[in-house]
Amino acid sequence: AATLEALPEPMRSMMRWGDFNAGRVDGAWQLIPSNWVVLAQKRWLLRKAAGFGPLSQIGCDPAHGGLDEFTLALRNGRTIAEVRAVSGRLVPDGKTGAALIRSDVIGVGGRTYDAAKLLGGCEAVPIVVSNSSDWRDPKIPNIEFVNLRAAIMWNLRLQLDPEGGPEETRLALPPDRELMTDLTAPRYIPRSGGIIVESKEDIRKRIGRSVDRGDAVALSAWERKVLFAFA
Repeated sequence: AATLEALPEPMRSMMRWGDFNAGRVDGAWQLIPSNWVVLAQKRWLLRKAAGFGPLSQIGCDPAHGGLDEFTLALRNGRTIAEVRAVSGRLVPDGKTGAALIRSDVIGVGGRTYDAAKLLGGCEAVPIVVSNSSDWRDPKIPNIEFVNLRAAIMWNLRLQLDPEGGPEETRLALPPDRELMTDLTAPRYIPRSGGIIVESKEDIRKRIGRSVDRGDAVALSAWERKVLFAFA
């Protein structure tokens, strides 16, 4: 610990928190500031010692085959307790995805959603992110959002804002370098029709991979009184 404290910033944060974005300057239209993610990861370490409590909701960004990951984020109260990812190549169809649900690795989207319903005991809500949304940020209710993806991602931003409420109400995130990159990659654009958040496809073109972990976390934080939320 003494050795870490002797290191200058941003190297100290890089080594202690796995925050390899600590030395970078955030873009003007970056949706979630890098420092907010670092603070959320620090909260996670503090809460882990006390225990996370019961499972509240699971968000999943599915993948059937291909290079993307079949990813889920487990939320316990105000904490994303864990993010799990399985290669999409290991989930070629809905039947396989449904089997993973039973083994505590769940995923849905199209075929998997249908198969999971047939298994029963799965309270799941599929989310079409291109749909419209009437959700509003309670701090700035006059701002609209172009689609559900923008609302879901802005809701995550709201829960990570260190000035958005008492510390215990702020979302905590596991120390995960890939998750850090996923959450700090999306950009937002204010338009006449409302806020739009960069699409997953556009982010992939820009950074060279899919932000599956970040999307799963955003779905897990999208509270709709269900256990499983899928896109």
